[in-house]
Order: sequence, then C-alpha cells, then structure tokens
Amino acid sequence: MTDESMKVKLPIMMIHGNHDDPGGLENLSNIDIIKSTKLVNYIGKSDSLEKIDVRPVLFQKGRTRVALYGIGYVKDERLNLAFEKRLITFHKPEGEWFNILILHQTKERGTALGPNKRAFIKERILPEFFHLVLWGHEHECITSPQKCGQTGAYILYMGSTVVTSLIDSEAKPKHCFIIEVLDKKFRISPIPLKTARPLLYGQVELSLCGIRDDSEIEIFIEEKINSMLSRLDNNRLKVEYTGYSVRD
Repeated sequence: MTDESMKVKLPIMMIHGNHDDPGGLENLSNIDIIKSTKLVNYIGKSDSLEKIDVRPVLFQKGRTRVALYGIGYVKDERLNLAFEKRLITFHKPEGEWFNILILHQTKERGTALGPNKRAFIKERILPEFFHLVLWGHEHECITSPQKCGQTGAYILYMGSTVVTSLIDSEAKPKHCFIIEVLDKKFRISPIPLKTARPLLYGQVELSLCGIRDDSEIEIFIEEKINSMLSRLDNNRLKVEYTGYSVRD
C-alpha cells in the first residue's frame, strides 16, 4: 500500500486493543481520532468480522524488506473461529520479505479452560510465513522472544508499560524494545522503563503457616512487609486469609 502519511522518518503504526476497539454505527475507535491528526497510522482495522482482509505496510531499506501486518483486537473466540474457518486472508507481496504480525489477543493457557473453550488464540494457529509476532494484551513482559515449535515464528510478549494488577507476573520489570532487521535476521534489544511504577509481589497463605492468634498474625505479616520494604520502596503483599476473622 502507498500512503504519504507513512513517508516520514519515524512513522508510527498502531492497532487497536480491547479497550479501544471500534464500535457504534460508524464502527469508530478512539484511534480514528488520533489518526485524523496524522500523528499515527492506524492499521489492522477490519470493516467486516465475517471475512477479514489483512494487508501489510511495506518498508524497504537497502536489501532489507519488511512487511508489517496488523490485526486489531477481535473477541478471542470470534477470531479463533475465523482462523479455523479460513475467513482471514493475508495479502502477501511478491518477492522475499521479513514478515511481522502485530496482534492484541489472549494467549493459550493450556487445558485449564477445558477442550471446548476458544477464548484465546493458539500460537500454532498463526500462518507459518510470519517470522516475528509482536503479541499485545498480555501484561507480563518476557524480554526474550519465544519460538513456536509448530510454525517456527518467534513471538515477543512485550507486556504492559505500567503495573495494572496485583499479580506475580506484573512484578517483573517493564520494557520497551528496539527491533533491528537485516534481510531475514533480526535482533531484539529490551530497554527497561524507568518511569514504570515498581512492584514487589509476595504471597502467603495463613492456613499453611500454623498461626491462629490475631496478634501473632499481625507480627508475622508486619515482618513480611518490613522484609519487602528493605528491598523496594513500592510493594504489595497478598494475604490469603480464608477461614480467618477480619477486623475493620
């Protein structure tokens, strides 16, 4: 595709996530407003959920050619079925390209949800011609790309840029990334985000500690928190207190 707004030194490409997906009579996202200012290029939006056409943005520098595809957020089960029924068409350019896919979906959690659940996207369901997948929606930041054994594609789970939940995976350092591509080779450099609120996470189950006396519980938790405070200024401790009385 050819678009004059993309012919700038540092073009910004954006897909929508689950908090800004299009809706209403005109199928608009808040990203459409940002796009109207020409500050960003909105890609990955489909006007139809029955048949999704995915066209790449093409970049070339010297002998390196990159085809960037985007799929904006679709309800996981609907997108899963679209892949299974082959309702998604990826328009591939002629010649050899380094193919990158950006998407924002829930990843597979194994069999915990049962065999009939489709509320996630399987890594192996993505087309095999992709070399790199930039996967959004998942908040845990994993700095090394994971290779999919079925397709051979590398998947980078970049994570959220801020802490949003009191869970262990959110306690990991947040990063942004620089991705360098040369022909079919690439290098990923994680950059720690110094402005992200740090979080130190711990969890204890009182029923496993053998403590029942209220005063002993207070001392125990206070010691745990003080131990955490000695390592980080901003922290959270989750206490499982099922079966214990709670005072205001």
